[in-house]
Amino acid sequence: MNSFKYPWMYPAQEVISGAWELINHGKESHTLFLIENTGKIVATLTDGDIRRGLLNGLNLENPAIDFGNKNFYHLLDTDKSYVSYLPLLEKGIKRIPLLNIKGELTGVEEIEGKLCKLPVAVWIMAGGRGERLRPLTDTTPKPLLPVGNYPLIGNVMNWLFPYGIKEIHVALHYEAQQIQSYLENNWSQLFEFEFFKENTPLGTWGSLAYLASDYPWVLVINADILTDLNIEAFYLSAINSQADIELVAIDHEISIPFALLSLNTSNELLEIIEKPQWSVPVNAGIYLVKTSLLKSISQGIKLDAPDWIAEQIHKELKINAFHWKGRKME
Repeated sequence: MNSFKYPWMYPAQEVISGAWELINHGKESHTLFLIENTGKIVATLTDGDIRRGLLNGLNLENPAIDFGNKNFYHLLDTDKSYVSYLPLLEKGIKRIPLLNIKGELTGVEEIEGKLCKLPVAVWIMAGGRGERLRPLTDTTPKPLLPVGNYPLIGNVMNWLFPYGIKEIHVALHYEAQQIQSYLENNWSQLFEFEFFKENTPLGTWGSLAYLASDYPWVLVINADILTDLNIEAFYLSAINSQADIELVAIDHEISIPFALLSLNTSNELLEIIEKPQWSVPVNAGIYLVKTSLLKSISQGIKLDAPDWIAEQIHKELKINAFHWKGRKME
């Protein structure tokens, strides 16, 4: 009988019939992890492994370890590196065991529906009053206003999920408890939340002085953002360019509804440009920042993002823009 902490753990020396019963009562993608008495994982086991073993002459009285895949993919539970899940999904792997340094199973990473695992924490600015949306925000904070099937911050959670992001910090002020309760009640099984409550508004950047994270990068966003930005491409751009800070640039169209006159210094007409249009890059308000850079921010001081970015430019840090035009509609 399986008496391990998790239902997907199975004693390696027990007969295979018990393991097969567990798999048949599990999900379609069910994978068992075979464990020694010491608690160390020694193999993974799927329905396909059992069928191959039977075809090769094993029987239902053989121990599970005889059927298991001993050359299995795993991650350390303390790992903070980038992993692309697409090659694993192409091999039919949908569940990755998480091990401690002793090789003991401590958890599982379900990767179906995910693209990757990014070594990134997230800082969400969710403390604004939402003045421009009054009276809608008189009793409901802006992040909880509905857009489609979710409130704004729920759409943010759906956007973050495919990138394997776990650690999310949320800066709160106005109607803080409403936002915290929504996230804890609806998303705590997928993410690990830390909440920071501003007693007085600290601007768009000041609360980051309180960030405590072991991740090398932090994604800074607003709680009301609606975007299809590919965060993996954004992250890889920062890594490949060796940037210290990467921000998202989007195109903004400028139109003049009149004929533009091109004049020389003597006011002689050189050209008439009829209703010209330009596309210029503007800041989308999405930042990827090396976490170590935020340690220099003084706590309790109001600070806005443009001012902090300007300081980093003067320090001659490498700051890149990631130009995002959106995904093509199919």
